[in-house]
Amino acid sequence: MEKLCFFFLSVTTLLVGRASAQPAPTVTLTGRITDAATGQPLPFATVYIDNTTQGTLADAHGMYRLTGVALGTVELAASFVGYHPARQALRLTDSRPHSVSLALKPDAALLQAVIVTAQKPKAWQRQFRQFKAALLGDTYFAGQCSIPNGRMVEFSEKDGHLLATASEPLMIENAALGYRLHYELLHFDLYQSATYYAGISRFEELKPETPAQATRWHRARQRAYEGSTRHLLASLLAGTHERQGFLVYRATFVLPTRTQGAVLRSESQPGARVVRSDTLFRPGELPFERELVLSTCLEIFNTRQYTRNSPYPALPYAYSVLYLPQGRAGLTTSGWVSNPDGMEIRGFLGGDRLATLLPADWQPEGTVAPGATLAKASNYPEPAPDAWLDSLARRHAERPGGDLIFLHPTKPAYTTGDRLWLSAYVLDPATHQPRSSRIDPNGTEQAPALQVELLTPTGHLVLHQWQPVSKGRASGTFRLSDSLATGTYRLRAYSGANREAQQPEFERTIFVQNGVSPPEAPPDSAQPNRLDVQFLPEGGRWVAGLPARLGLKVLDRSGRGLRATAVILDAQNGEVARLTTNSLGMGSLELTPLPGQRYHALVRWGVFSQTTSLPAPEPEGLTLRAEAPGDSAWIRLRLRASARYDRQAVYVLAQSRGRVHWQQKRLLENGTAQVEIPTGSLPAGVCQIALFDAIGRPWAERLVFIPEKLPPASLSLTAGKPRYQARERAAFSLRLLDGDGLPLAVSGSVSVTDANQVPADSLSADLRSYLLLTSGLRGRVENPNAYLHDTQPGTLRALDDLLLTQGWRRMLLPMNQADSLGGLVLRGRVLDRRGRPLPLANVILTSTSASQPVAFSARADSAGNFRISGLLLRDTVRFRPRVMDNFFKTLDATARLDAPGGR
Repeated sequence: MEKLCFFFLSVTTLLVGRASAQPAPTVTLTGRITDAATGQPLPFATVYIDNTTQGTLADAHGMYRLTGVALGTVELAASFVGYHPARQALRLTDSRPHSVSLALKPDAALLQAVIVTAQKPKAWQRQFRQFKAALLGDTYFAGQCSIPNGRMVEFSEKDGHLLATASEPLMIENAALGYRLHYELLHFDLYQSATYYAGISRFEELKPETPAQATRWHRARQRAYEGSTRHLLASLLAGTHERQGFLVYRATFVLPTRTQGAVLRSESQPGARVVRSDTLFRPGELPFERELVLSTCLEIFNTRQYTRNSPYPALPYAYSVLYLPQGRAGLTTSGWVSNPDGMEIRGFLGGDRLATLLPADWQPEGTVAPGATLAKASNYPEPAPDAWLDSLARRHAERPGGDLIFLHPTKPAYTTGDRLWLSAYVLDPATHQPRSSRIDPNGTEQAPALQVELLTPTGHLVLHQWQPVSKGRASGTFRLSDSLATGTYRLRAYSGANREAQQPEFERTIFVQNGVSPPEAPPDSAQPNRLDVQFLPEGGRWVAGLPARLGLKVLDRSGRGLRATAVILDAQNGEVARLTTNSLGMGSLELTPLPGQRYHALVRWGVFSQTTSLPAPEPEGLTLRAEAPGDSAWIRLRLRASARYDRQAVYVLAQSRGRVHWQQKRLLENGTAQVEIPTGSLPAGVCQIALFDAIGRPWAERLVFIPEKLPPASLSLTAGKPRYQARERAAFSLRLLDGDGLPLAVSGSVSVTDANQVPADSLSADLRSYLLLTSGLRGRVENPNAYLHDTQPGTLRALDDLLLTQGWRRMLLPMNQADSLGGLVLRGRVLDRRGRPLPLANVILTSTSASQPVAFSARADSAGNFRISGLLLRDTVRFRPRVMDNFFKTLDATARLDAPGGR
């Protein structure tokens, strides 16, 4: 449900920290608090700066002195029991002392006796629940807030509006942030999904009971700030919003006037370009003041929050719309809105409420110093819009998406006769959230289902099961037959969406031991020590005369990595370079190939050696060099080109989780260009970077890993008692906390095994490694969990070598959807007896092999061309072709296949 929040009536201030050692100038305010009717002083009245922790008490004569007030626009407020609060906006531009006196008007209603009943009516209790939820919000922080004097709130309802007033300032205890908020409620109106409220806030910092509690409060405040409106505006001002996870577009629509109306869009992504932050702001009167100027709405996406409120399928992130009715708003360099002038926010950011409100004088980590020059999002100029880039990204977004599937079996090894239990996760690939039910064009909910299969080591199907999926989860069980032979079996799962989108299914291995039948002996090999040695240039291109990074992967016969030493030799057997792989058989080195030169390598391991040829350097082309991001806020690319491509345009795209997240057009100067991609706009996990030339041909592709931006969660397990008897029912409690120590809601699965009998499952990826790493790679990854175990330099280098040598994943071209499944692709042409193309004929290929009884079919186009893709064959297979018409009558025609490599 979309929410609407107005910022109005409350004029606030900000205390901004200086980057230098010189303290920021402040002002001292003095004055007297009196009764407006009699002129008599009000002793011990509360005087404070709205929305800050700054406050004091007047003395017995109503006199007050408030020091350390920051320059800028502030609102001075005073309150006293039995009186209406008084407030006065002040504009402070210098550090001279100011004298400001306030007169409070008596509140006749408050001076009368107030009757508090022991039990409020049920109608009031319902209204108070609505009021509390609307005022505090629906976040975790709201659940940690209480209003001890909530009985002072009175409600009235009129024409669907819930109105609220309070006979005294509300006292809101925020146990999550460590504040006591005194809130003078001036206005509250709840109508359908829209909340309008205003008030005067005074923060009182609670005293932590332990140092650990102080640390939790500090981290919780930072978390409340991150992703907030204040965070958005501060990062826009600093030009770092993309690194902070925000995407901001200028809207091309008019904001609906209905407060509850959603902004419905039919496009897959916003039609406008991403805004440049330096075009949104003007300097203010003081060094730390800015003016936000907008003639249209801003569409805002928080890429670190996945929600379902986004109207754009290509951007499934927390979505908000910011609108300035007056075209302007005043704020400070830390993002605090000092003059909202009716600023309106809808969507996700409209849910910012009092439970996450922080004092204006609280400063987040990494605050931008006032007066600092606004930084640009990159060191390189923003390119002009490009139709080819937009078209490519749009076509990619329109491709059907499959499901991300993960199976969690109870253990990695079984014996025949065991029952295999498993839990399945069916997730949205873009968000890693449980996949919801699909709705067909007729509005009917489609019941999803998962197919799970068990295949023998030779690829024969032995078990198959359909499993219903509910809220992205499924479960099932197999009994492993006593007749199964000992070996490593493949557990495979896929959904209808995977087959529709032509995407690979999930697959992992399990070991099955038959205690009666011994395992089959592996076949003998004439070359038992022959290795699979691959030299892979970064990006897939090795161009003569251009510096390049060359990856090396060494595998034994079983496909496992092997530590080896490679000596690179030129055609004259002169040593050029050498390197040693890591324990997983991977390594890399820098090497510039010379024109016309050929290279080979002498690879040694143990007492064995073999010679392998390196790829032949291409005479000309484009190359891509990527600097692994690690903890950096940028991915830095170096593009190089041979002389033919100098002064030409190139295109760079970054896609992750099946969506294009970044794109840019650059011009090569002197055969080179540098590109910086902000990692803040990219989700965690494997990111694919593709390089295209001026006419859209793919030249290079590089995989990089984007680390998680949030601290890791922690899991604790507690047993019901320290010791259990054999076969006694045991009880355990699990507690999952995020990096800030706050509890998390989780949908998970747990398996309990005997550590003395079942080895740890270190060969297959766990859920985290699968989501972030192996699901974005092709082929088998050995010991995948080790790459994400820590962030030590050696681990990061091994991870980058893995991505460098894992091969090309996918080029962002308008490719045939059937090709993305993998397997063989057959192309050919149907010809009649005279050798002329036969249009619209049906071609059927039937296997003549009894071990692989399969058939494939295709329909020729108007020129007689046909193609059959996705042929997953285990061995040599002979096919018998037949050409038929629409009534399946055999025609006297020939299906002629293209030669290998033909088009």
